Amino acid sequence: MLLGRLQAQAEQDADAASSFAQALRFDERDPEAHVGRALLAMRAGDLGGAGRGLERALELASEVGASPELRARLEAARGRLRFESGSFADARERASAALALDPRCAEAQLLLASVTIEQGGDALPALRAAATGAAPPAEAIGRLALRLPAGAEACAAARRYLDAAPRGYDADAVRAVDARCR
Repeated sequence: MLLGRLQAQAEQDADAASSFAQALRFDERDPEAHVGRALLAMRAGDLGGAGRGLERALELASEVGASPELRARLEAARGRLRFESGSFADARERASAALALDPRCAEAQLLLASVTIEQGGDALPALRAAATGAAPPAEAIGRLALRLPAGAEACAAARRYLDAAPRGYDADAVRAVDARCR
């Protein structure tokens, strides 16, 4: 499951899917693996499958007395699902609930940044918080690199993204930022 989280964080979705499937073969009641699979389903555009996966993860998390960190990631994932469905207010509310559970939840900060971007606001504070949060997704670091003005901070973020996800979704655009740093 942890390997799957790292692979998903690095935007290696096929590898992550395989790792989550293997984790569920060991323990079909692992809420973390269900959350991971749900997030991958969202990335693939399967919002129905993601919703079902999140419901199962929530059910299992409540049975095992999940940690505040897992509950925060679940709230952030539920918010991401609402965001993908176009409900920005609900997404923002879920992100805030996640941050109340775990102020370092990078996924919640990334969700706030996504909502802010869609609403035409300044996403840099939320992207910075996501990039320095607990287990930040490469997406947060890449988006930060792309939105920062040219300079040392943008270069550092670009290098970090490319180290984490050299074949990631934003790799080509982030490589252009990195190329200006040399």
